Amino acid sequence: MCKRFFVDESIQGQCVNITGEENNHLVNVLRMKVGDKIIVNCGDEYDYICTITEMEKRLTRCTINDKVINAFNPTKQIDVFQSLIKNDKMAIVTQKLNEIGVSNLKLFETKFQTVKPSENKQDKLQKISNQSAKQCKRSIPMQVSSILTFNEMLVQLNEYDIILFANECEKTVVLQEVLDKLQSVSSVAIIIGSEGGFSAEEIDAIMNNSRVESVSLGSRILRAETASIVLSGFVSLYMNN
Repeated sequence: MCKRFFVDESIQGQCVNITGEENNHLVNVLRMKVGDKIIVNCGDEYDYICTITEMEKRLTRCTINDKVINAFNPTKQIDVFQSLIKNDKMAIVTQKLNEIGVSNLKLFETKFQTVKPSENKQDKLQKISNQSAKQCKRSIPMQVSSILTFNEMLVQLNEYDIILFANECEKTVVLQEVLDKLQSVSSVAIIIGSEGGFSAEEIDAIMNNSRVESVSLGSRILRAETASIVLSGFVSLYMNN
């Protein structure tokens, strides 16, 4: 099985150079050699099948033999709006949502969050997403946003066909009642709170959007990271993503 490597720039012509951390991993960790076959991704829809032709300390040159449409990228847009949670938990969320097929992880602030914004660093989370993409064979990793304010999050919700709000205060509507609606839409937003949950004012503000479906995830209160992964998994399954 060919190893995958990501490059930051679009691929033009018949050659591609691997540099930085990816080159270090290729040379010093995997100890690959000239003549080895690899797959290179640049964030588009393709897998570039390459042969290593030259290796230097800081750069590996490859010749492109073929390019094929990647078969593992999500076909529908599922974006998760995740309120800030502890860094180790956010790392797990980032990894697992990428595997599930989420397109974008959008971080936002809430009144009762228990961490400072500086604890959830976008660049580190994006690296986790990129590494996870290799494992699940995506050529387009899930993108991690810069941190939104609560009001910025509310504005962005208007871009989606349907919005699922994991609301721990919901007592009547269970997830099963709305899942069938997902088969006729192409974009879904999922809203997940922090360890501290949402304030009453924040819940009212979210529910003010007519596209929001407030749902319960069951009789037990789930951790923020568990709710994010579980709900995303159900949505991806029902959207055939």
